[in-house]
Amino acid sequence: MENWQRKWETTNKGGITTEYFPEVRERLHTKINLTQNFTTMVMGRGNIKSYLHRFKIIDTSNCPCGNGHQTMEHILLECATLQEDRERLIAEVAKTGDWPISKDMLIKKHYKAFAKFTKKLMKLRKLIHKKNISGRATREETSERAFFSYMKRRNNHCKYQL
Repeated sequence: MENWQRKWETTNKGGITTEYFPEVRERLHTKINLTQNFTTMVMGRGNIKSYLHRFKIIDTSNCPCGNGHQTMEHILLECATLQEDRERLIAEVAKTGDWPISKDMLIKKHYKAFAKFTKKLMKLRKLIHKKNISGRATREETSERAFFSYMKRRNNHCKYQL
């Protein structure tokens, strides 16, 4: 276990995930319902415009809310589309502490509220998948669909666990 922890602390990969789960032992003992949205938030990968833009799947990383690039930090702390949902999360955190809270404490102390917040990522997905005026898919949407189709096929052959 110590070797695994040492590797976890020294790797330059999984930066976002290590913020949520800095201790391997604690993660292994934490019961978590891994959903697509939860995994997207704690890994910073998936249906997030900054991630898709990084691989040139879409043309821009701008969030549909119009307030910056759609990154995990933006979604958690700034996205106007998720403002009401964030306020509910903040209210839950405020019962026992201050906001913003460290990501590992968000999991340790407020997992249920955070998991509920991650379910709201579908609001962003709906905005990303809006059709253009003619009703046809945009170039960005077509590229994104192709990427997720590939990822779905790949993940059917290979399952990852946090």
